[in-house]
Amino acid sequence: MLKLFRKNKIFRDAEKKTLNAPIDYNFAPKEIYLTACEVALSVGAAVRVGEKIGCGTDKMPIYSGISGEVSEIVKVSDNEYRVKIENDLSGSVSDSVVPFGKENNVKVTDLTPEILIDVIEKSSIRTRGRQIAFSERDICQRIKDSFGIANRIIINCVGGEPYDTSVRRILAENGEDLINGMKIIMAAMKIGEAAVLLDSENREEANLLSGMLMPSDNVKIVLADPSYPADNEHSAVYTLTLTELSRARNAERAKYVVFDIRETVSIARAFVYGERETGEVVTLSGEGFDSPKNVYLPYGTKISELADYADISKDENIKILVGGVLRGREAALEDLFIAGMSPVVALREKDIPRFDGIICTKCAECMRACPMLLMPMYLSFAGKTHKKKMGKRFGVDFCIECGICQYVCPSGIPILENIRKIKNVCENTAEGGGDK
Repeated sequence: MLKLFRKNKIFRDAEKKTLNAPIDYNFAPKEIYLTACEVALSVGAAVRVGEKIGCGTDKMPIYSGISGEVSEIVKVSDNEYRVKIENDLSGSVSDSVVPFGKENNVKVTDLTPEILIDVIEKSSIRTRGRQIAFSERDICQRIKDSFGIANRIIINCVGGEPYDTSVRRILAENGEDLINGMKIIMAAMKIGEAAVLLDSENREEANLLSGMLMPSDNVKIVLADPSYPADNEHSAVYTLTLTELSRARNAERAKYVVFDIRETVSIARAFVYGERETGEVVTLSGEGFDSPKNVYLPYGTKISELADYADISKDENIKILVGGVLRGREAALEDLFIAGMSPVVALREKDIPRFDGIICTKCAECMRACPMLLMPMYLSFAGKTHKKKMGKRFGVDFCIECGICQYVCPSGIPILENIRKIKNVCENTAEGGGDK
């Protein structure tokens, strides 16, 4: 039976720092750096918010989150360029930013899965929802796989990591967009029933959403126990139905299609306002920040600018973790902000859990904590020794990389790091290959 790690006092205390902090939209980086495999502009070109600067490796367009001028284009590999844009602080928006429905003369009643996918691709909406598998399907693939099979939509609005209150703030401030996005998805996929899944601590937000719905909308607001990791597809389906997913029984085979809150809000804002995805709401928190906050950040911003904006402590032993303390990694000030990095946590080095142990005592704490009922100690060994067959045998592709195993390990073994290594081996090695 699937089990979740109930949020403890450490989780709750971490969230208090920014729980009631409204989203700050005033952050303006001096410059951003965007990576593209195809560049549509040249040095000296004027750029406005929402302006296309090129395409990524996934062929989706890349848009600027600031207005200014292209000051540098550097080739970083055979098919990758880094574009530097200097901010003129005007915030002017590109003329090409037009509501999708208006631009294409499409009404909600006319929506189809193909049109929904078109909205997503043109607006460059990124996949957020976590799934079971080391090769996650993007949002468009999930729509294609689910159409005509799924008969219920789940909008997962449950937050993830300690310190991260960005989902709570999006819920509180973008409830109308959430409802609109959900209705757009329902119309496009011809699905007449939906559930919005919230943490039980979000009762106020649940009441606000309920007030926006009519009985005829056939939408349920469901409150779940505060637990981790609940910000993924399998946990959402299990919480609502007690149905466990697997590689053989994914969400659509269980008749569900799951969307993350950020995906849903982005779809609404793309269709209604024509917005392109150029950044996201992020929590900046931790004892190392003197001014923790929830803030909207353009993609391509240097971590150093985020640190300055949240008044990072001058203590030379402060370290920054992007993606949180459980799933995240340590970042350098020169690193760039990209999708999925919330929360950005600043901690004193002595307060950061160190995972540099070597000897496993077979205590099985990691196995008891694993929400997927795996044996992380064996997956860790498989990753350390690059044993692909062992990793597959012990179900590495069912791991959701929540990081709980590593967090509870009394020996401080870098279990998550090792599991990510064996996932890379499985991804990069042809089926039927050896253990190398």
